[in-house]
Amino acid sequence: MSTRFITSGKEERDIRRRLKIFVIACSALFAFMLVRLWTLQVFSGAKYRIQSERNRIRLVEVKALRGEIVDRAGRTLAENRAAFDLLVVKEDASKTLARSLGSISRILGVPREDLESRIGSAPAAPFGEIPVARDLSWEQVVTIEAKGAELPGFLIRHVFVRQYPYSSLGAHVLGHLGEITEQEVRQERYKVKYRPGDLVGKLGVERSQEEYLKGVDGGELVEVDAYGSRQTVLDRIPSNPGAKVYLTLDLDLQKVAEAVMEGKDGAVVAMDPRNGEILALVSHPAFDPNAFSRGVGSEAWSLLVNAPAKPLQNRAIAGGYSPGSTFKLVTALAALEQGRLDPDHTVRCRGEYHFGDRAYRCWREHGHGSVALHRAIVESCDIFFYLAGLTAGIDAISDTAMKLGLGRKTGINLLGEQPGLIPTRAWKQKVYKQKWMDGETLSVSIGQSFVTVTPLQLATAYSTFANGGSVFRPRVVSRVIGPEGQFYQDYPVQKEGAISFTPAAYKEVLEGLEGVVSEPTGTGWRVKMKDITIAGKTGTAQVVKMKERTEDKDFEKIPYEYRDHAWFVCFLPAEQPQLAIAVLVEHGGHGASAAAPVARAMIERYLAIRNLPSL
Repeated sequence: MSTRFITSGKEERDIRRRLKIFVIACSALFAFMLVRLWTLQVFSGAKYRIQSERNRIRLVEVKALRGEIVDRAGRTLAENRAAFDLLVVKEDASKTLARSLGSISRILGVPREDLESRIGSAPAAPFGEIPVARDLSWEQVVTIEAKGAELPGFLIRHVFVRQYPYSSLGAHVLGHLGEITEQEVRQERYKVKYRPGDLVGKLGVERSQEEYLKGVDGGELVEVDAYGSRQTVLDRIPSNPGAKVYLTLDLDLQKVAEAVMEGKDGAVVAMDPRNGEILALVSHPAFDPNAFSRGVGSEAWSLLVNAPAKPLQNRAIAGGYSPGSTFKLVTALAALEQGRLDPDHTVRCRGEYHFGDRAYRCWREHGHGSVALHRAIVESCDIFFYLAGLTAGIDAISDTAMKLGLGRKTGINLLGEQPGLIPTRAWKQKVYKQKWMDGETLSVSIGQSFVTVTPLQLATAYSTFANGGSVFRPRVVSRVIGPEGQFYQDYPVQKEGAISFTPAAYKEVLEGLEGVVSEPTGTGWRVKMKDITIAGKTGTAQVVKMKERTEDKDFEKIPYEYRDHAWFVCFLPAEQPQLAIAVLVEHGGHGASAAAPVARAMIERYLAIRNLPSL
């Protein structure tokens, strides 16, 4: 009996100990659950409540229709077309993202690594939609839709894609779109209206008029299911489309300029000298902005950026070229206005002029013989203008050039313009720490040495001379009209400066420029037309010294990169100018044979459009 009592006592204590441990464990577990419940419901309650709402009810942006860009007559140059984009919500796709990307990669024909990189690097708000691929083909849309259940988090969105109906026509004026960068999103001008993944103007008018073209995005409050699929639209704020931007370009003239520059590198600027309106602006080689609307891959972008021909550069406003003999307009005016040049004074041109220890050549090897101002302009005698430049001096030449609008940005409403260079004594002292040498004046007098201009500047300078001295700011955008026809913005004629000409000096130079085209010995003779007077000047700008490019006179045997640049600048009708044209053909050789025919084709079209006297 005694033994049994002892055994029962041990069991009872053991049971009590176990029961105590069980109660303590249950109490601890219960306490932990209480703390966790408090944390979830009280401490983190707001956070999870918002997350839950976002998962069920989402705000989806509705992109505004981008405004059109049209020419001066309202003809469409940039518009929109319907398309489909593929988007992903990472939170909805996270569990099956790796498997889904494999399928998407096969459907799109895009390496899976590229898709992962794109999604992984894209910043997005919680439950935000990240663009995966733009402008899907119909076959891709159908395939993805058919596999919808296997691709949670991925969705097809109906969108509008920027379209340029004439492909590369006017590409450097119109510009292109591109996805906004992280840096741009943080900029003041973008941070309110833009989100990661948005497209934004990167170049040209698309960039400069972005604030009007974009419009105002709307939104929809959408209820979705656990897979992120749209169930109900709870509320909607409509988007407001962008404005229509009117350019000063004339589509017909632009087409002709593009066609005649086909296969050439260079630029063309056609301007109305009465107000600075740009009627045509071409830079070749160009690019197709449609490619950017669909999203340019890294490989294609690298090819564009690194292409030796630099298709992304706008040569018309950013290319710096020696103006060659087209600069003789400046030298002649400087010398005449200084009263240091008698138009009847003759100079003996023997083909070269010795100054200091160097021989300065004329383009005509055996010279022009006895030549005065008129013939010097008509036949572009270098020796005459060496002496005219020395007579005028570098100060007068620089001053005249700058008053005509050279050596500084014109202020055209396009980004990326370069100022060119008109050298002065102060400039050389600052840059080279050296005094100006008279021998350098000789080279400047015929548009060589330090002088660089853009085709736009040269068109501006000749327009200024043509209209009698008013320097108008070139403009390619004329006005912006809202979607309801309301007036948003006007870009009026702006006079940037003026230069006065004495009547005698103006008359001498004008008659010389007319002779360039109208006289059989003129270097621009092949542009001559019946019933209309054209004033112009050819130019052949050396790229390298003759001895470096070879003494061979056979143009085709000169390496392409050593060939001269060809210029032709003109305006018409000479008595009351309405059109000024500057043509540059890189490495084209002589201005008369390479650049003048481009101008002639444009003039013929212009006369046909305006019903003016022609051939």
